[in-house]
Formats: sequence, structure tokens, C-alpha cells
Amino acid sequence: MRAYYLVTIFLAATPIAFAASFNCQKAQTDVEKAVCASIHLTHLDEAMSKNYHHIIASDIGGGARKHIKQTQRVWLKSRNACTTNSCIAQSYESRISELCETPVISGVHPNCIIPNEKFDAQIDATQEPATSH
Repeated sequence: MRAYYLVTIFLAATPIAFAASFNCQKAQTDVEKAVCASIHLTHLDEAMSKNYHHIIASDIGGGARKHIKQTQRVWLKSRNACTTNSCIAQSYESRISELCETPVISGVHPNCIIPNEKFDAQIDATQEPATSH
């Protein structure tokens, strides 16, 4: 019974961290920490990651695949320069749009994932997850 209480106390004291496309326990940059602390940014991060992997796996051709990978590296540097959540969100939204508009050779485009900003904002307003510094 005592072990049950210790586990309960431990879980209650553990900070809330939303899932992202990367391990939030290892978040190092301010942008990574912001993504982990906001459900909206987390959903944008997950959507961008899934869309990126879907388009890379699609029939886009070798040149386009190389271009997508290069622009992803450039985008990451730009996103990491953000200092506000709105800048981070705009960066993700722009990248998701770019990925979703990528033409495919076969004409069969993967489904794009677009998070619901209004729903996420409501959750962010009611939950204040703690981040570890």
C-alpha cells in the first residue's frame, strides 16, 4: 500500500509534457521547450513531421526529395530563430503548407495533416504544463 502512495505522489509531481515528434525529455533549445509546453505547437510539430515523412515517401522524384530535405534543414534554422510561440506557430504553418503543396509525379498526393488551432488553443488555456529547465 505504501508503494502505491509513493507512485501516486511521484506521478502527481511529474511535470506534464505533451508528445512531440521528438523526445521532450531531451528538449534543449527554447523552441523545443516551447513546443513541448504547448499542445498547439506540439500538434503542429507532429503534423509537420508526419507530412514531411509522407511526402518524402511519395513519388516525388529524387531531385524533389533532395530539395525537400535541404529546405527542411533551412526551415529548422529559421524555426529555431523564433522567440515567441506565435512565430513558432507561423513557422510550422508555413512549412506544413509548403509540404502539402509539393507536387507528386504519380498524381496521388498523401493526405496532409492540419491541426485544429481553435481546439488546441482551448486546451492550452486550461492546462499549464510545466517544463523542466
